[in-house]
Amino acid sequence: MDKIRRANKRDFFIAQNMIFDLDISEHAKITYLYLCRCADDESQAFPSYNTIAQKCSFSRRTALRAVQKLQEVGLLSVENRKILKKGKLVNTSNLYILYDSPNEGVVTHSHQGGDTQSPGVVTHSHQGGDTQSPRTIPNYKDPVFINTQSVSQKKPKKEKQPAGNMTDRQTEFKNIESYFEEQLGFDALKTTHESYSKLIDEIKFNILEMYFNEYTMIKGERKPMMIVRSALMKLTHWHIVNVFDKYINLNTKITNPKAYMQTMIYNIAFESDLAMTNQVKSDGL
Repeated sequence: MDKIRRANKRDFFIAQNMIFDLDISEHAKITYLYLCRCADDESQAFPSYNTIAQKCSFSRRTALRAVQKLQEVGLLSVENRKILKKGKLVNTSNLYILYDSPNEGVVTHSHQGGDTQSPGVVTHSHQGGDTQSPRTIPNYKDPVFINTQSVSQKKPKKEKQPAGNMTDRQTEFKNIESYFEEQLGFDALKTTHESYSKLIDEIKFNILEMYFNEYTMIKGERKPMMIVRSALMKLTHWHIVNVFDKYINLNTKITNPKAYMQTMIYNIAFESDLAMTNQVKSDGL
């Protein structure tokens, strides 16, 4: 009996078998499988609701419900993101972090207010652009930037401030932004590399996002805020120049530029310590 010959070149992705044993809708299952198809090496994907709906052959509302169900059972976590466009922050597609088993992605600490709400509505389609990760800067109305150490404490309401005055968090952001600009010498780097001004701003925005985020994903591992902040405080102008040089000299295609750059920033913070340790060993001290 002749065997069926399979093509030598295969186009496939890997997903966990457990998805077929879960008591969830077929829409949630196919959505999970599609997100697995889109995921990078860090189990992150970012197609819009419109793209999910189109690729999975159902409505956008069904796509939103499917994502919400997957989030409830712990198969993925959702990070609402915004992008700076023409000087304004606008919504962009969510970042999905996939998990291999149910409940792995369920957050155990308590949340108040909007933290338990479904993912935000995307205001525009990202057809064709979902393979690129838009850079974001902190938005304090978004729960992802809230420090969970203080969320559970009910604070008294503050008096409404006059229009034009900055809130405490906006002031903190401005102070931290000024600190990194001065400490890391972004202006000096722009002076010597004017044509890369936008990339230098993206490096700064990623540092600020990492500083204010509840956690940062580094090679699929969640790094808590305080650990990330400790690493960021090690950064010097030398580190930023190294991140810049390595990024512009990349020879490989990056599926998630934002995650790649943040991993570079986090890892390079320890390079000066490693270089010093190696120097001490080589000197026989």
